[in-house]
Amino acid sequence: MVMGYFDESSSFNNLDYMCMVGYLADENNWNALTLQWSELLKKYELPFMHLADFMAGEGIYEELGWKGEPKKSKRKEVIDSFIAAIQQHTISGIGAGINAKAFRQIFKEEKKKPAPHVFLFERVLKLVRDRLEKWEWKEPVVMVFDDNEQYAMRCYSAFCDVRRFNPNLKKIMAAIGFGNDEVFAPLQAADFLACATSREMRYGRRAWSKKYSRFRPLLLSEDPAFGKLYDSEDWKAKVIRERKDEILSLWRRKISRTN
Repeated sequence: MVMGYFDESSSFNNLDYMCMVGYLADENNWNALTLQWSELLKKYELPFMHLADFMAGEGIYEELGWKGEPKKSKRKEVIDSFIAAIQQHTISGIGAGINAKAFRQIFKEEKKKPAPHVFLFERVLKLVRDRLEKWEWKEPVVMVFDDNEQYAMRCYSAFCDVRRFNPNLKKIMAAIGFGNDEVFAPLQAADFLACATSREMRYGRRAWSKKYSRFRPLLLSEDPAFGKLYDSEDWKAKVIRERKDEILSLWRRKISRTN
């Protein structure tokens, strides 16, 4: 069975950027990732990996005592080690990002507006469906998200909307679940990609570049054997405006089915 682990991240800068990203793999690969992840946590004496806090040296990572230049070197070593595990054991990355501020602005005059997080959820499902079709995989997928109360409620709400309004996408979903990201290594891997994606947006055209991005290996590698399949969409303001009528027609069709 294919399982996808996903996380959401927002960058509350002037773009109000939002993304939903994660990885697909089968059970054997996820089991191997979990084993290697546990070994790395023991090696570096960490209870779990939460990338944003780790990079900032906040929360549980304040007590690491990595100071000065060696601190940066050690953190890079740790991050690179976990990225290598993600490269090795995940099969495909999935991601959708949106300029949520522009999305809300463009649809502000509509009485019943599409919500950015529901839109993202549906786009991620479409990307998952397309990837499974390319693999000629006939079984549905299980999608697991971080068990944060507010975030989990948003995901489940979007899941319910998709089941009601989009039967084609409904067919690919065997189940949706929520897990503790301090316990599940695959969710920590999804957190890596979500945090990195949000941070990369500040670099504009230089995002994920070989010169500027420390997280490039999450998607790309000098070694072609570790190149990562990655299906993604980036909904910038221009794209949203150009496809506004298309988005609205789909949304209105959903509303009409509830009446």
